[in-house]
Amino acid sequence: MSGKKEGAQFKFVRKVIGPLTFRRRSALRLRGGGGSKRHVGDLDEKVQSALRIYPASSTLIQKSISKFIEDHHEHDADSWTWESYTPEESIKEEEREKAKKSKKGKKAAETSPAIDNDEGKKKKKEALTAAELRLAEQAAREEEEAERLRLKQEQKIAAEKEKKETAEQALRTEQLQSSLHLIDTISKRYVEAGWKQRDEIEWVQYLKCDGLPNPCLCGQMSTYLQLWDETIENTTMEQATSRTSEVLKLLEELTNFVDNPLGASSRKIENWRWICGLFRERQQRSLDIASYRILRDISNKMNNIQLVKADFNIVEEQFTICLWTMVSVPKSYPNPRAPPRPRVEVAFPQLKMNVLLPAIIDCYLLALRTMYVKYDHLSDSCASYHEPEIPDAYSENIYHSTLNEWYSKLIYKYEQYRVIKKAEGVSVPKQEYDREAGIMPQVPYARMPVSPSTHIISEEDVLYGELRQSFITTVEPNVVNLRKHIILGGIFFVELYFQPPQPQLLVSMEMSITRLLVPKFLKEVKFRVPYKAPAPAPAPSSTTAGGQRSDPSELEAENKKLEAEMDKLIFVSLDLPDHVMWLDTPFVCQWQRDRNVWSTVDIHDFKYLEESASVTFRTTSFGCFAFALNRHTNLPFQTWDLKPELNGSVTLQLTSAILVIDFNILGDDITVAQMQNAPNQAFKPYLGKYFKLPKLKRILLELGVDVFPCFDAFCYVKESCEKHWPMEKHAYYQMAQLSCCYNFAWSRWNSVVGRRGVIMQMREYKPERNKQVPYSMLHITPLKAEIITCTEVSPAFLPEPAEGMLFYADLYSLFKGTCSMIQRTKVQNTSPLLIGTVSELLRSTRVLSFS
Repeated sequence: MSGKKEGAQFKFVRKVIGPLTFRRRSALRLRGGGGSKRHVGDLDEKVQSALRIYPASSTLIQKSISKFIEDHHEHDADSWTWESYTPEESIKEEEREKAKKSKKGKKAAETSPAIDNDEGKKKKKEALTAAELRLAEQAAREEEEAERLRLKQEQKIAAEKEKKETAEQALRTEQLQSSLHLIDTISKRYVEAGWKQRDEIEWVQYLKCDGLPNPCLCGQMSTYLQLWDETIENTTMEQATSRTSEVLKLLEELTNFVDNPLGASSRKIENWRWICGLFRERQQRSLDIASYRILRDISNKMNNIQLVKADFNIVEEQFTICLWTMVSVPKSYPNPRAPPRPRVEVAFPQLKMNVLLPAIIDCYLLALRTMYVKYDHLSDSCASYHEPEIPDAYSENIYHSTLNEWYSKLIYKYEQYRVIKKAEGVSVPKQEYDREAGIMPQVPYARMPVSPSTHIISEEDVLYGELRQSFITTVEPNVVNLRKHIILGGIFFVELYFQPPQPQLLVSMEMSITRLLVPKFLKEVKFRVPYKAPAPAPAPSSTTAGGQRSDPSELEAENKKLEAEMDKLIFVSLDLPDHVMWLDTPFVCQWQRDRNVWSTVDIHDFKYLEESASVTFRTTSFGCFAFALNRHTNLPFQTWDLKPELNGSVTLQLTSAILVIDFNILGDDITVAQMQNAPNQAFKPYLGKYFKLPKLKRILLELGVDVFPCFDAFCYVKESCEKHWPMEKHAYYQMAQLSCCYNFAWSRWNSVVGRRGVIMQMREYKPERNKQVPYSMLHITPLKAEIITCTEVSPAFLPEPAEGMLFYADLYSLFKGTCSMIQRTKVQNTSPLLIGTVSELLRSTRVLSFS
């Protein structure tokens, strides 16, 4: 359109349409009646004429007419027509009206009084209020529009997110199925190798022909016990010694089967444990009968150390027995003037033990036996010894876990969608769904008060909290909880028995006769001191209730009274066994036979002397005692590191609160290559020797090194963060798969991401090179695995994926998508035995949850 024509259009609008807007007296009156129709018709004719002349300005003309009608439809304009209108007339009329108004205003100003200031302010305020109201209304409209746009954008983003999640779920299903198929293949080869080794062990056992039963065959073990029962009543100390070595060897092999059952049924495992218990009972009975036969002939089988005292000592690798008794001699009449006899105190240097008996026990016709056994044959009969039953949720693999989570999201969306539409009065047809068949409902996007992901995670957290509470083992007061503590260093017996009848020589001195009491067994002296621990004595500077200072003589008398009460107890001093690493302060507990528990209720005045590695305590009764220790002293780990070695092995280094342990895995064998900060040389005989993982775990536990947390360890270890178990278990296996060419290490961000996330450092590792590539930060969740931009020295954790990072469901899928052909070939050629053993070690140590 030319500029001239455009100017003509606006001129028409200004001169013809414009005055209709500003002239209120001459406005059209669009009301009922014939005149109204005539005027409207005239207006339509003028408008149609304008539209024909200027078709390009139709929008402008129509807007002007609409504005005119909206502003002036209430005014009377019957006297005005289009024909009588001219622009000059309109201008003259406006000028006359302005002059008239000016005269009226001037006259009113001269005659009327001045406007009151308050009234002006009021009008001004009203004008401002109206303006503010208009601004508020405008702001509200703008806010409403912004909210509408935000909701629209949010809906768009949510729809795109749902579409992305659906696509990721399809990829996740495909990738996890591929990864699990590979894991199943490797696991089968690992189990087959284990069966082959088991067959070789049984064949070697068969070829021995040493008269010992096959430990895994309960029938042969039962036969061995039956034959043992036929001769056990005549057991001598020499026979008990040889039998102990034989029995402990069988128990060691049987325990290996229990720890690594290789597909054995639960009933068979229970039978193995039952057989173990029977063997331990017979072993204890054998030692008791041997002790009885020694005490039955004191003059010939014991050593006279004084005129009225005799002892017997035997020290073997697995047990030590010390017997002490008073020889029966004629007693003189009591002398009332003689001072009271001192309390009986007996030293047992073979056990590094001293026993001080109460004054009431003079040991006449009594025998004191102290015995030490390196093994613990009592604790496994405690209710708190065994690990709680693992729930089914912990047996799921990552594929089924994520698939169930996805199904739960779809079902939740469907149910919430029905609730929302029902509130809106819209009926939604019911859809059938089946988890087993994979039939799930499909609904469009709807904004929900709680997102499906948040809802599923919150439900999972509730379930996890309930499971964690079910793992907690509660015990009675003063009872040792063996889920939290461990019995270390073996068991000590301090027991008092009646002397059996001694042989009586006949006159010829060539024959003796002995009176036997049936059953032919040691008869225990029932001794127990009724004792109640006193309240703490007041300090010397304390005052009485009346405000006066306590009398020193009264305090001294009170202390003497307390000492007298304590002297009624049995006092024991004992050095700690040196074949155990005491990494924490131990305490003494006593076995309660009637309840099958370890208890501290009868232990008083316990003192631990760290410099001399010894303890002292008092007890109200005789019995068997042991040292207990916090089993989680080494948890949580400070750092950990997993890397390959030049010889094809893999090293896992654990840095705990005290120890630094280097495990080296070669094939299916594991050794402790190095142990730093150990308090003694207890582990030196085992250093560098390769064992199967179950046996190595048992050795370390017996030495006091527990770095293998159970499922309930989180209930007793602070500063730990248990991870999503299917995710964690899957990550361990895939770390083992890649351990031949990758280095994985601890990250300080691991505890920040919570239960559904794992953070660790990862890099390609070449042992032959001195300088390695820097670490990348690996982020694993139940739904994906990715490399993130955050580093170990970042000021804050930001889980931003690295540039160009695609979606990968797990670590192995990430490896396949980013590795070179050389790395892939090396991983594929890794021994299944190495992968299986590394994964078992990682699952046993649980470095991702306890670091």
